[in-house]
Amino acid sequence: MTKPERTFEAAPVKVGSEVQLDLSELLFSCTDSNGVIQFANDAFCRATGLSNEEVVGIPHKAVRHPDMPEALFRMMWQTLEAGKYLGAYVKNQSRDGRFYWVFLTVAPIMDGYISVRIKPTSDLLRNMQGVYAQCLQLEQDGATIEESTAALVAGVRALGFDSYEAFQSVALAAEFSAREAALSKVTRVASTRLTAAADAVFSMRRLASSMSTELKAVRTVPMNMRILASRLENAGGPISAISVNYGAMLDEMSEWVKGFSQGDGNQLAQMSQSILGAQFAFILSALQDEICALQKADAVTAEWVFPSDQTTKFRQGATQALTDAELESAKLARGIMDMKRHVTGLSSTRMLCKIESASLDTGGQALDGIIDQLDASQKTIEDQLGRIADLNALIQSNAVQLNSGRA
Repeated sequence: MTKPERTFEAAPVKVGSEVQLDLSELLFSCTDSNGVIQFANDAFCRATGLSNEEVVGIPHKAVRHPDMPEALFRMMWQTLEAGKYLGAYVKNQSRDGRFYWVFLTVAPIMDGYISVRIKPTSDLLRNMQGVYAQCLQLEQDGATIEESTAALVAGVRALGFDSYEAFQSVALAAEFSAREAALSKVTRVASTRLTAAADAVFSMRRLASSMSTELKAVRTVPMNMRILASRLENAGGPISAISVNYGAMLDEMSEWVKGFSQGDGNQLAQMSQSILGAQFAFILSALQDEICALQKADAVTAEWVFPSDQTTKFRQGATQALTDAELESAKLARGIMDMKRHVTGLSSTRMLCKIESASLDTGGQALDGIIDQLDASQKTIEDQLGRIADLNALIQSNAVQLNSGRA
């Protein structure tokens, strides 16, 4: 039976000072479906200044620091109630008024929620502190929670992330890797592969954006060719026909890049979601494995048994996400082959331009200038496409290795 909710008042004596957390500590708690604490480990109790007996029965929001915007917790509850997990930087308050920052991971279980926290050390914490301050100020100025939440998401996007989900996965990976390195732990091969795959996805996004810009710029070339053709009158007929074909191929390539990297549910976004989801689930399972190991070594916690099937569920989630990434990667590989055929078509068209330029008595010099522009643009597009193909192959290889158990 859930105990009546209790809370605690922070004494003002030590307000402003920080509780010193150790990187080796994992702060763990379990709540019921209403967020009332059912169990917490010694590290959590030490940080909050509460005893094991005192902490049970209080709502988790009792340790929330007033510097935190309500928007984050609204987002958290919406995510958890949808059956998903969430990661976030959170500033908490201890019983005596001190504060401490953690990177929080929280996930739903059958009858409540499980949360594991680690001490954050990456630069992302400092960036998010600024985002939180802006959201809190909005709320204090009378903004709605919806407006504050929108500002939170906008702040994450301003840091270079497409979504909060992308941010939380990258942040957890950064904090987990920093912790492993600081504790001189052997870097896990699976963690390295997932980080490499995630980095590849972000690089592909930058390349796709660059390719889209290049295709837009070179789209003026067919127009210049048609203008030149009109000045050459009858002799310009072949050039006009070449410009039409060239323009059509550029349009098809632009549409492919747009479908691959832009708009709702685009292919790159789906691949990113799969890779980052697998990364988050894998690290969360690793942290929970560590909690299980600590619990087995500590007889005091024997009264509450960590649900060991949770780590299995997260690993299964990571496996499914990697399978989805494999499928998206294979689909992208086919699209890249189609794009390479378009590039070959551009080369053939460029050669026809050179042939026509050689046969012209007048206007050949102007056409030579256009051909030079085509050469430069095509080289850039070809290089970008080649790099996307290499990154996609890296993602596919890592996903296969991880799912086959060879990582």
